[in-house]
Amino acid sequence: SLSLNDGAGDSGRGGHETGHPAIAKEPPQRLHVILMMVLLSSCVALLFKNLDVVLGLAGATGATMICYIIPGYCYAASFKHPHLMRKVAWAQLIFGLIIGPSSVVIILLDAANLL
Repeated sequence: SLSLNDGAGDSGRGGHETGHPAIAKEPPQRLHVILMMVLLSSCVALLFKNLDVVLGLAGATGATMICYIIPGYCYAASFKHPHLMRKVAWAQLIFGLIIGPSSVVIILLDAANLL
């Protein structure tokens, strides 16, 4: 008969009880994160009739982080000595910190028909 546990216990491959990496037990923290993501996604799907608000918020936050905030921070943190490009990186980061929240506010005001 086919058994998941061959009685050998931990075989040294990643600390899994069964010795098989595909049958690893999920840590409880990861399950909580997955459950929260599913619940939040469900709430968003039930609350918004129009996806343009959701996609606009995702774009406003995600694109700003990827294009402005993270690269500016990484460059400024990587090169500590003062030079022109470090100042440009800080300017890029500050610009991202201004345009990101501004975009979110504009999208929410537009969704509430206040613009």
